[in-house]
Amino acid sequence: MHRHRMAGKVYRRLSDLVFADGRPLALLRWIDLGGVRKAVIHDDLDPGQLEKISYNVYRYAGVTEDPRFRPAATAGERGLFPSLHRHTNDP
Repeated sequence: MHRHRMAGKVYRRLSDLVFADGRPLALLRWIDLGGVRKAVIHDDLDPGQLEKISYNVYRYAGVTEDPRFRPAATAGERGLFPSLHRHTNDP
């Protein structure tokens, strides 16, 4: 559970939460690829504002925002190509 900002308004929202390399991410948008769900938009969460309130439910005290609407961000910074694995610089 968290508050989410879109178009200047803040509202309550439920999103999927994953931990990638120990970092919490809110998965904000999914697509269906032949019956397989693929996360396409995510927002990084501040771990200090994340509170576990039951077995598999967390509350986030901060406000998430769709990264596509942040100014002057690259596609990767906007969360359009989320990667849930570690990147390397290997060719």
